[in-house]
Amino acid sequence: MASDRAVETAAQRLLKGPHESIIYACEVLEAPPDAVPEQPEANRVQATVASRRYLALVRNTETHEEEAAIVVFRRPAAPLIVRVIPILKDFQLSISQKQSLHSPTSARERSRFCITFALSASSPPSQSFTIVTEDIAPLAELIAELKRLLFLAQAHNYHGLGTSHVWANKYVEEPTTGLAGTSGLEALDQGTLARFHSISSAYSMRMASLKAAAPTALRAGLSSIDWGASEKDAAGVSAEDIQNDERGRWIVQQLQERESTFTQKEEIKVFVGTFNVNDQLPSGDLSSWLVDSEGAELLVFGFQEFDLTTEAMVRYTPFREDQWRLAIESALGDRAPLYEKLHSRQLVGALIIIYVLKSSSHHVTCVSSNSLATGILGLMANKGACAIRLRYKDSTLTFVNSHLAAFTNQTEKRNQEYRVELPRSDVLRMVEKAEWDLLLRFDQLKIQKQHGLAWTDFEESPITFPPTYKFDKGTSTYDTSEKQRTPSWTDRVLWLSVHDGAVKPLSYNSHPEITLSDHKPVSAVFNLQILTIIPDERIKVQQEVMAELDKYESDQLPDVKILPGPAIQFDTIECYRPVEQKIEVKNVGLVIAQWSFVLKPGTSTLSEPWLHISPTSGLILPGERSIVSLTIDVGNRTAPLLNFSTDPNALSDLLVLSIEKKDLFLSVAAREYKPTCFANSLSRLVKLGKPIRTATNEELDASELVAVVRECLDTGADFPLDQLVPPVSLPPSSDASSENLPTAPAVPVDRFSEPPIDADIGILSLSPSRPRTPAPPTPVLPSTPASPTATESSSDAREHVGIHSVADCLVLFLESLPEPVVTFAAYPKALRAEDREDAFRVIKSLPSVNANTILYIIAFLRVLVAHTLDENERIARIDRLAVVFSSVLMRSDPAATPDTLPLSSIPRRRKAFVLHLLSVEEKVAPVVAPVV
Repeated sequence: MASDRAVETAAQRLLKGPHESIIYACEVLEAPPDAVPEQPEANRVQATVASRRYLALVRNTETHEEEAAIVVFRRPAAPLIVRVIPILKDFQLSISQKQSLHSPTSARERSRFCITFALSASSPPSQSFTIVTEDIAPLAELIAELKRLLFLAQAHNYHGLGTSHVWANKYVEEPTTGLAGTSGLEALDQGTLARFHSISSAYSMRMASLKAAAPTALRAGLSSIDWGASEKDAAGVSAEDIQNDERGRWIVQQLQERESTFTQKEEIKVFVGTFNVNDQLPSGDLSSWLVDSEGAELLVFGFQEFDLTTEAMVRYTPFREDQWRLAIESALGDRAPLYEKLHSRQLVGALIIIYVLKSSSHHVTCVSSNSLATGILGLMANKGACAIRLRYKDSTLTFVNSHLAAFTNQTEKRNQEYRVELPRSDVLRMVEKAEWDLLLRFDQLKIQKQHGLAWTDFEESPITFPPTYKFDKGTSTYDTSEKQRTPSWTDRVLWLSVHDGAVKPLSYNSHPEITLSDHKPVSAVFNLQILTIIPDERIKVQQEVMAELDKYESDQLPDVKILPGPAIQFDTIECYRPVEQKIEVKNVGLVIAQWSFVLKPGTSTLSEPWLHISPTSGLILPGERSIVSLTIDVGNRTAPLLNFSTDPNALSDLLVLSIEKKDLFLSVAAREYKPTCFANSLSRLVKLGKPIRTATNEELDASELVAVVRECLDTGADFPLDQLVPPVSLPPSSDASSENLPTAPAVPVDRFSEPPIDADIGILSLSPSRPRTPAPPTPVLPSTPASPTATESSSDAREHVGIHSVADCLVLFLESLPEPVVTFAAYPKALRAEDREDAFRVIKSLPSVNANTILYIIAFLRVLVAHTLDENERIARIDRLAVVFSSVLMRSDPAATPDTLPLSSIPRRRKAFVLHLLSVEEKVAPVVAPVV
């Protein structure tokens, strides 16, 4: 057989020097050792299984004479050498024939050839290698090449002993002794284990990307993949890469599970401070900034606008750093002698300094720093970042101080913002009332994070302090200059950890009493988890993991079972209430089983959108099992398809779990789905004459009634009035309570000559046949003498909770609509509405159902505002209502091209649209289109 190009490519990764090349490469089966009687039965069976190996003939021409060696390795995607046999003058090649074991599928015995390569006739097993094959013909080229190389070795008297094949020592020196397969991990440095969680996540993401990039292979299943092939798909991903990634992920998971056996964990306290000093030298007392730093092992300070002089752009001077270091050490007071400067890095206006507790300094190693300029033309150092990285015991910590472009129109340039996108007056009003959650909805940094444009995976503690910029210098008064800058949170501390829970925030504060700059300093304190690796224990665990994996390598096919299976039945499913069941994938074979859920023919996803699978792939050793979670979660995206479905099998799916050469099927279904009025289009909801869960299938499926009407028109048959017209029931005339109630004229919401924007909601009718009247006042019951305060307090609390619960439900309902009340088509115009007239022109362009819905909501909000007597509270309430309802009444079409407006301006524009509607200067033109 010709040299296998896939194995040849893998062998190229093993080459150690420029004078070496691959003559021949192929996949072979290593002959198993004879079964040992005293071994357990399971081991004896395993010992009869041949192991897949990869063989390469490596040539070296450094001496201008051809020298060669046989190199045997495992795992072509990440080759590990298991044997090296130089071809010297005493090299032995022997071929024997013997009867093999019975075939598992036939009683007939088959002959097998054993081919042994040995350093010499008397070589021990460690210097020989035997392969087994049922057909020797495909190996004819390999045998011929070996005979040629042996002839050359004899002609040149190659006998080793330092006179030839010195280059082969580089392969022999691979750590192959001891437990098989340990060489792949023994070279790990001490910091590697701190990255295992990150590596594991990377493997998961890698697998997801591989599956997305290789739909053909996944659609056909693992059984269609040629695991030895090197041909790659259009994305440059080979099946071998997928297999190797799964093995790597398994190794990482095993090391994660056993991490506690070779690491010691502890926590250290770290203080982080950031301060934009506006080109000022230190003055005054800074001790309040460092008040939370007591007991911290590390003190990290980041300064911005540290030096704005022209000289600083071209020449470094330590003067300013020295001044600020003296100020910091003075602020530490009696604690100053306990610390020493570890390192600093300056990039013109940005400076980062780290202090370490002297008693802990011996734990800090591998300190390095760097900087990046992002200023004018992307080169000038007036903007950019500087960073310091260090290793504390066996954990790597990196601190970055960044100073990015200013002004609200620089969002795209710096790809993130710290400004608040609101008019100054609105911000000041919210600051006065400490409405941080409301104000943060317009914070440009959070907006960028939410859209995945910057700092996506970084975390930040809740902000509970006022904006830190911009103040009149020397005061705590926001900018009163001609520019009137909008207060903003421009000074922030964010973090990112590869270990879940490794960073525990303790405090996050600003320090307004420090007034030397137009910014206020900010401090954050954390407890950081630090690892200490026990080297001997780590090596032991690594060897155990790799040995466990290698023990089961062979040419047998894997086999798994799904327990329970082949069907999983869920009970009742409701919207927004996920239900989980777990299954087991058990390896019932004798070899490692790599499994993966794969695409069904004609599909682009592993499952229906309401079904979530975790994990979607894995690797199992014989006798072990993987736990897989199946979760049915019906939300806004999937509920619209189910709420009006008359298909009893709407919540059912068929999953395909694939292993090498075999596919298994798993049916997943739910017994019942309870529909909800949430997550439906307004046009469908208005056609419901009763609650959605009491409607029949015929009533839910309006298309059937349309077909009935069309059939009557076409055939002349009588219309089924009992299906088309609901019965009318009038209240009895003798109902005294009805007679005594105040009445109001019927005002159908689908046809009013002028939308009663200024009217009290209590007199609006929601039905053309029966007016809605205000509810009579609830009688006030006298409290019992025993506990009047408690009773009154309890009643008020229930009323307060009830009102807010209903309000929350309304917001969630509007948010759940598949298309918002302000339709996707009208959304761009709504964002560009400059005044009240523009806003109502948008309303008039909406479908009648949408227009009447938003007008009714606005009328309701006006009544709510009108009942607020305090003027300041009324203005604040309008602000809050506009913020909340602007986010649920309108949103962009996720499938459309993004709007050309700056992303950071969109929340402000949405809010302005609702504010225009809430204004009462003039009446709106009538909406006369009827509801269909």
